[in-house]
Amino acid sequence: MIKQLKQEASVHGDKLQIIPVQRLRSIKDEIEIFKENEDLNGFQKWIVNDLYQFDIPAAGFTIRSIILMAIPHPAYAKVEFVKQGKIYDCLSLVMSDFEYTEKYLNDFLASKHYHIKSASNLPLKRLAVKSGLAVLW
Repeated sequence: MIKQLKQEASVHGDKLQIIPVQRLRSIKDEIEIFKENEDLNGFQKWIVNDLYQFDIPAAGFTIRSIILMAIPHPAYAKVEFVKQGKIYDCLSLVMSDFEYTEKYLNDFLASKHYHIKSASNLPLKRLAVKSGLAVLW
């Protein structure tokens, strides 16, 4: 199943890793040790104390794994717009289409009786590094 799921992500130009949900607990422990040993500024404290969530989200089904996705996209796109007859060229930030990704994964998994639910505010970079999906420099 994991191989098929990775192939489905690849068809859409994405990369995917699956990790056991228990990995989230070990990352929480790592971050607690980090907080004790580092002199963090206010922004860093906000991230590790308030932004990150380590609880498994309620989903109406048992959550066994975390699916991490790398969704490539450009950082910005050229945009042209017209205001009062004058053409303006500018750059705009580009965001990944998370809803599209969630939909195609759910569509793929539905026939196999699996479900996914997106989660926000997880320590995604740390999870991605632990899964082998990313490398911190």
